[in-house]
Amino acid sequence: PTLSVGVLRTWRGLGDLVAASQIAASLLLAAMLRVLMEDLSRRSLGADSPRAIRAFARLRLSSRHAAPAIFLCAVPPFLGFALPVATLLAKAMEGRGGRDLVAAAADTFLIALAGAALAVMAGGALALSARGSASPPRRALMRVATLGYALPGAVVALATVAAAAFLGVGLASGLTALLYAYVVRFATAAFNTIDGGLKQIHPMTEEAARMLGAGLPRIVRRLFLPAARPAVAAGALIVFIDICRELPATLLLRPFNFETLATSVYRLASDERLAEAAPAALLLIALSLAPVLWVNALGRRA
Repeated sequence: PTLSVGVLRTWRGLGDLVAASQIAASLLLAAMLRVLMEDLSRRSLGADSPRAIRAFARLRLSSRHAAPAIFLCAVPPFLGFALPVATLLAKAMEGRGGRDLVAAAADTFLIALAGAALAVMAGGALALSARGSASPPRRALMRVATLGYALPGAVVALATVAAAAFLGVGLASGLTALLYAYVVRFATAAFNTIDGGLKQIHPMTEEAARMLGAGLPRIVRRLFLPAARPAVAAGALIVFIDICRELPATLLLRPFNFETLATSVYRLASDERLAEAAPAALLLIALSLAPVLWVNALGRRA
C-alpha cells in the first residue's frame, strides 16, 4: 500500500488520528520538497525565459516508419481506454442500474459544479494577486497557497478535519467540509489556467485603465473577464473533471447517505459486485469525457 492508503487505513480503520497525521505530515514534507526542487530546476535551466521556449516542428514520416509509429501511438489508448471500456460494457450487460445510480450521478454533477465554481473563484483571486509585485515573500505565499494540488486527497481531508477541530468550527463532516477540501485541493488547477489567460493581457493595458479612473472591480469586469473567459471556462472544466473522479477526500468527508459515482464504484467493487459497479463507472467516464472534449475544443479555438 502507498502512504495515502496508509493515511486512510490508519484513520478510518484503526481510528488513530495521531498516527494518520504523522503519515500525512511526511507526505506534506515530500510535496514541499518536490515543489522546491522543481523551482530550483526551472531556475537553473532558465525555463522561465521566453528564449528557452521553442516551437515544435512536425516531423513527416515515410510510409515505412509511419505504420510502426501509428501502432505504438495506438497501444496506450487501446490498453488504457478502449479495452477497459469494452470490459465495463460487457460487465454492465450482466448488471443493472437504478435509482441509486441516478442519485449518485446527480450528486456527482451538483457537488462537482459547486466545487468548480468555488475553486475558480479562489483560483481567480490568486491569479489577480499574482499580477502584483513578484517579491520573494509573495512568491513563497503563492507557492504555499497552490500546494494543495500536489497533496493526496486523504491528506487534504485530514488537514480539513484537523483545522476544523483546532478552530472549533463545526466543519468536521458534511458538504461544507467537502467543498472546502475541494477548493484547497483543486484551486491550483484553476489558478494555473486563469493565470495563463491573464498573462495574455499586457500590463500597460491595465495601467491605462487605472489612469482613466477605473477601479479594480470595473477592470475585472470589463478587461480581465472578457480576455480570460476561455481560460476561466477551461479551468472550471478541469476542476469539474477532477472533482468527479476524486475518491479519498469524498470518501472521508461526505455526509451520510451521500454517494458520488466514484464512491459508488469503490463501494461496489470492494464488495466484488463488478457487474453492478460497471454502469456507475461508465457513467463516470461519460460525465468526465464531455468536459475533456470541451476543453480540447477551447484549446484549439484559443
